[in-house]
Amino acid sequence: MDASLGMAPLWGFSAILILGIFSSIAARRSEGSPWQTLAQVMFFALLAVVGSLAIGASMLGPGCWAAASMTLAVMVLAVTYDPRRSARGAAW
Repeated sequence: MDASLGMAPLWGFSAILILGIFSSIAARRSEGSPWQTLAQVMFFALLAVVGSLAIGASMLGPGCWAAASMTLAVMVLAVTYDPRRSARGAAW
């Protein structure tokens, strides 16, 4: 990252990645509640933002690209993981 830009882009970058993680948790936890639609819309919007950020972060440096890509992977895994044992589907 260019040192002349200061710390503002780094804080914005970090904030978007943290919001992405929290949106995936909110989308999972709000299942069946009145907030489900809002949480899902927020998740999909941030999924697109983090995905775009992962592509654009390759110009900022390898650390930024890796952080955005890992956040994208964690978002997808967090929203699909189901920890409830009683609601498991049939095994194939």
